[in-house]
Amino acid sequence: MESFIGMLLSVIFWWYVIKFFIWLFKRESFPNIQENNKYNNKTKHACKCYMEGLTLSEQKVVDLLSQELSYEDYFLFNNIIIHSKNNISTQIDHIIVSKFGIFVLESKDLSGYIFGGKYQSIWTQSFRGAKKVKIQNPLHQNYGHVMALKELLPFAQDFFLNIVVLTGNAEIKTGRIENVILLENLIDCIKGYKQVVLNENQVQYAIGKLSYACQTINITEEEHSTNVRANKNYQKMNQYRRESFGSYYRPAVSGFRR
Repeated sequence: MESFIGMLLSVIFWWYVIKFFIWLFKRESFPNIQENNKYNNKTKHACKCYMEGLTLSEQKVVDLLSQELSYEDYFLFNNIIIHSKNNISTQIDHIIVSKFGIFVLESKDLSGYIFGGKYQSIWTQSFRGAKKVKIQNPLHQNYGHVMALKELLPFAQDFFLNIVVLTGNAEIKTGRIENVILLENLIDCIKGYKQVVLNENQVQYAIGKLSYACQTINITEEEHSTNVRANKNYQKMNQYRRESFGSYYRPAVSGFRR
């Protein structure tokens, strides 16, 4: 009887030892389940080059979007270069394709005080110590991205949204600027658009076109910069954007309501 009890205790002892080592192995192999889920969300939202070559500012935006937006309703593309008219290439930080519209995001890691308005082509970035820097209005910059996407996806002409996301600690001193938002408000902004404006076929077509562009366009950032600077119509196109900006961004856009 004593030998049986001893054997039983020995089996129980080794059973718990084995369970301990299995637990230890899982802990070492999967140290953070939340991080794994975060990774899985990213892979479900996109694949291959869509997550490559991101700046720290862009990565913050991607982390938030992939966690908070359903991969079944929102399709995320990042750091994608597409060709537009006059052989000009356009690099876009983030594109979100959905049945609620196509969100075109420009992420900016800005600090200090920002002075500017929606229709001003140049903003002023002010720092302590009276240092001031002139910067291009990022809404105008992103407007060029929207125009390039209109060429690629003409069926969605009225359903693009130009949004600038501030990921740094900048403070806008001239009051709220429409379509310029802080990172913490980005998800509420996107989910605020609830009217279905694109059907399933249109959404799939847009995803296919962007996927093809990402897969096939092989151009470095240096080549992209050289391409833009070398184009003789570049300055003329920028002037056209500035002159057309006001009419394009009227609050009531035909066919699109929030």
